[in-house]
Amino acid sequence: LGGIATVTAIALFLDARGGLPQPLSAATRHDLGKLLFGFATFWAYIWFCQYLLIWYSNIPEETPYYALRFQGGWTALFWLNPVVSFLLPFVVLLGASAKKRPTALGHAALVVILGRWLDAFVMVAPSAGPLPAIPFYAVAIGLLSIGVFGVRLARRGVQPLRLLHVGYAGLLLVQAAILFGVGPVAPKWLLLGALSAVNSQAYLATANHFPREMFGRVSTSINLMAFAGAFLVQWGIGLVLDALRARGWT
Repeated sequence: LGGIATVTAIALFLDARGGLPQPLSAATRHDLGKLLFGFATFWAYIWFCQYLLIWYSNIPEETPYYALRFQGGWTALFWLNPVVSFLLPFVVLLGASAKKRPTALGHAALVVILGRWLDAFVMVAPSAGPLPAIPFYAVAIGLLSIGVFGVRLARRGVQPLRLLHVGYAGLLLVQAAILFGVGPVAPKWLLLGALSAVNSQAYLATANHFPREMFGRVSTSINLMAFAGAFLVQWGIGLVLDALRARGWT
């Protein structure tokens, strides 16, 4: 589902910029919309079946998964997951004409991508304990804002690479403000969500500097570098902490 949504969003973006060998026809957009619509419905079926089976069998080894998500502040996010991943794209793409419209199809694809992130977050985060006392809704609004304002900035001539530079510089300032407790809480986390989402501009920036046929390989390389870089940084921090503990630091 996430892969289909990503391919749809990238195809519509490149089509709007004239980056495809030939424009996407209404029939092609209709096919992408049907794939997105069908797999969103299939995801909802799997999601509900998993819930129904665990609820009906009531096996102690399995019920804690849902028990954790119905307490500690996670309930709203748990139910928001099927709304974003299924209900919204289902309603938007229900008609055949909506599947052919680039605006409706693009918005549905972006909502599904957000839903895939939320699904993974709700799947993992509750195991660490109750929902932290930070305004997650402000972060979510910030994450959505980059999709709204990023397109408008691009139409005004702001290049993705420039947005990436400014966004990361602002992100460092916001993180420093959060660390040292400067300023009101909600606006800082709203900015954190918006500025954290500028990393998506890296894919658009690379699309402008490489041939179209290499875009898939370049995107894969960016993902590999991001994962490898994060692993090396975390591994290095662990080595430093182990060395400090060995010297008696606590």
